[in-house]
Amino acid sequence: LLITSEDLDGLVLLNLGCVYANLGFADRFIEILQRSVEKGFREVEAFRQQLKYDTKTQSQLIEIINHLEEIVAQEGKE
Repeated sequence: LLITSEDLDGLVLLNLGCVYANLGFADRFIEILQRSVEKGFREVEAFRQQLKYDTKTQSQLIEIINHLEEIVAQEGKE
């Protein structure tokens, strides 16, 4: 299955997550966005853009954005 492939990078996972969101699979969307962060995707603004499109997952998406901002801040200190 494509979504379980370990070869996908963070950007590909973000785009795949958006496909799932457009198909109405909100839980899968959030799961895949979390994986994109785990795989190194750090474009906070790309996540903020998703807030405009998916009202069902806004609170979960805000949590991911907050977590990502913490990661970016921490990585900036290193």
